[in-house]
Amino acid sequence: MSRSSPATAAPLTPRIHHRGHGGFTLLEAMITIAILAVVLAIAIPSFKSLTASRAVNSQLSALAGALRLTRAEAIKHGARVSICPNMACSGNQWKDGWIIFLDPTGTGAVTSANVLHQQPAFSNSGGIYFCGGKNRIAFKGNGLAGGGQSSFSIMPPLPSTDALYIKASQKLTVNSTGNTYATKEANPC
Repeated sequence: MSRSSPATAAPLTPRIHHRGHGGFTLLEAMITIAILAVVLAIAIPSFKSLTASRAVNSQLSALAGALRLTRAEAIKHGARVSICPNMACSGNQWKDGWIIFLDPTGTGAVTSANVLHQQPAFSNSGGIYFCGGKNRIAFKGNGLAGGGQSSFSIMPPLPSTDALYIKASQKLTVNSTGNTYATKEANPC
């Protein structure tokens, strides 16, 4: 019996397995960084505007709610209820919070016994300022605002030289019937 030669045998060349590369090329990394820089250059000013507007809207909403609560408490008690920035009813730093209190004599004298609600300070505030000489708003037992129309300026937490400072600022007005409304104004007070 004769042996046949292995004519069909596998070739003796090694198999080369091509694996994908496991990283980025320098060119790919540079293009990615350039695209990211362009996106951030566009997004950061928009984000600044968004955060400033949100801070103002949050404070505006809280203050408008407090004014509605003050009016509701006056109607509920059938007596004058006031809101002011602190226990001494002095100053104009409403961003540091406020106090709603029963004020039947209209003197603005706050005691711990007549406090109905207290708002803590805002952590991210540019300022809430009462426009005018008064430092408190009083609602009569019938819900009308004593002293007529009053307003507040709510400012964003930005330097006053920033272009967004005026753009994000808002004015909250309490009319003589005790209702509130907000407006965007270049000069809120």
